[in-house]
Amino acid sequence: MTAHTLDETLARARSALTMPTLYWLGQGSWTAGQRPLPTPGRPFDPAAALAELKAENPTKHAAYTAGLQRLGLTAAELPRSACDCSGFVAWCLGLPRHPMTLDGRADQWLYTDSIVADALGRHDAFTVLDRAQVGALLVFPSAGRARPVGHVAWITEVADGRATRILHCAPQNFEAPPLPGRPRNAIAETDTAVFDGETAADTRVVAVNAFLAA
Repeated sequence: MTAHTLDETLARARSALTMPTLYWLGQGSWTAGQRPLPTPGRPFDPAAALAELKAENPTKHAAYTAGLQRLGLTAAELPRSACDCSGFVAWCLGLPRHPMTLDGRADQWLYTDSIVADALGRHDAFTVLDRAQVGALLVFPSAGRARPVGHVAWITEVADGRATRILHCAPQNFEAPPLPGRPRNAIAETDTAVFDGETAADTRVVAVNAFLAA
């Protein structure tokens, strides 16, 4: 199931543009020993997930509900497949998300913080680059309460050594109007605005060096 070349990996990533997917933190790809999934998202029950969120985090539930109201959608109309940004990257590579050997640990989850730690550390799977290149990743880690969630995306276009277009799974992608003939989808190819502003100083360009053949 592993994607062995850069072209295969990016083609796999772009195939997800036609697969309706909801962003939900912690979802996406599969666990070692499970059957690989044909879609980046895991099977998902939005109504049940929202009910659980309401009990655990009413404030976050209210924000999700407000978002649905803005879009004119109900839980029943949401995709039954959910993913987050790191789950999408793992799926594109054709790999289970857990366990993986990252930064010397064989029990790691693939997520933004473990990607950055490995890229800055042992380079078991990732290496920091000085310049952007197509097929590398843009990633920033979480920063505690101030920024509880990091983000990661595939670089799909570069100009003068800087990423100009990315392919990623993000909640704002689902909220954006879909392109003609495309489903509403958390997976989209966009500009790099999500990596600007306060996250820019922590953003790294990271090469995937353990899974892709030349």
